[in-house]
Formats: sequence, structure tokens, C-alpha cells
Amino acid sequence: MITVYIEDIDYRYILFPNYPTYTGQLRSLKYPVYIKQKDEDLSEYLKEMKRLGIEGVYHIDMPTVAEYCLDTPESVLGFMVSYLKFPDDEKITKRFKNLLEDEKKEFIKLSRAFGSWYLPAFQNTIRVYKLLEALALGKTEMLRVWYKLEAGYSVPRLWASFLTFCIKIYQYENIQESLPYWYKEALGKAYIQNIDFASGLKMLKNNKLPYSVLVPKILWLMRNKMPLDNDFDM
Repeated sequence: MITVYIEDIDYRYILFPNYPTYTGQLRSLKYPVYIKQKDEDLSEYLKEMKRLGIEGVYHIDMPTVAEYCLDTPESVLGFMVSYLKFPDDEKITKRFKNLLEDEKKEFIKLSRAFGSWYLPAFQNTIRVYKLLEALALGKTEMLRVWYKLEAGYSVPRLWASFLTFCIKIYQYENIQESLPYWYKEALGKAYIQNIDFASGLKMLKNNKLPYSVLVPKILWLMRNKMPLDNDFDM
């Protein structure tokens, strides 16, 4: 039996997907997650759990008392190493820190599901960075980057990443301090460009073109009101 404090409740289900959640009078279950109630005496419950030989996880609401305080994605990653016995790899830790918060959760979720570190998740970071760079390039070079990326990634995944950092650009002034350095730098370059989001995204309305054709066209229109920088016109 271990005691854990979990700040983000999503991680309870990510880390212990097959554990039944249980509240109420103690009884022996196979690897449950017990949820502490406010009127429970923690010390007495732990004594009773030990006496009954109960295995599992006791989710408590006191971070200073818990054996594992999972209050950040980094602490969750550490828990996976120390308790779930994932490989302790310094390279994984370093690359993990460069992910955005939602990407960190996705990485943890996929790694837990696969039973090993899900390394393809780090390729998403590279993809986002390249797309961010592309917005600051000339129109022709931007399309060249897109088609090069398309050769290695599906269009829906590229499109999803593109929409994600469009939102980040829109929110840049409010979120820049919370961004990893590499992302902040790349996003900042795109932010200062005169990107015409409205002209591009309005094409989504009632447009029946396949995404493989639609997305490059959207990218082109978004860059169309920027300095020509010797690009040719379509």
C-alpha cells in the first residue's frame, strides 16, 4: 500500500487504468485506488490497511504527508520511474521538460499505455517547431517545408499541430512566460509577423477540398499579406 497525492485528477486514471476506484469501509480488493474521505483518520486507516494486508494505492488530499506528491508532470514522470519501474533515462527527462503542458500529459498517457517511454511523442515537438519556423519564411519556402513534413507525417496530425500553435500565437502575450525556451523563441518569431489568420481560416467554412490541398492553400493565404520577400504569386 502506498499513499499518493495527485494534483491533476486525470493522472489517477492514466497511472492506474486497471485499478478499481473505491471509497467507504475497507475491504480487500485486488489493487484498488482508495479515495480518502474528509472524515477519515489517516493514521488509523493506514494501520487497518496494513493489518488486512491490503495492496493498492491510497489517494489522499495531504501532499505533505503522501509518500508520493504528484503535483507536476515532472513529479509524475519521476513516479513512473521510481514506482512503475520505467527506465531512468536522463535524455527522456531533458526532452520531457521541453514539451508543452498538454504534450507532457499526452506523453505520460501514451507511455503508460505502451508500457515503455513513447519516443514518437518527441517527434511531435520537432514537427511543431518546423511549422512555426515555416510561418516566418517566404511563401515558397514555407510550402516547401510543409510538403517535406507531409512526407513523414499525416496531414491530419500536421493540421492539428498547426491549429494548436495558431492558438498559442493568439495567446502569446499572456502565455509566453510559461512556455519552454525553444517554443517561446519560435512562437515569438511567428507572433511578430503580419500573419493573416482570418483570410486563411475562413476557407474552412463550407470548403470541401481534401486537407492535403486545403492546408497548403490556407498557409499561402495567411502569408499573402506579408512582405513579398521575392516570392512569386499563385
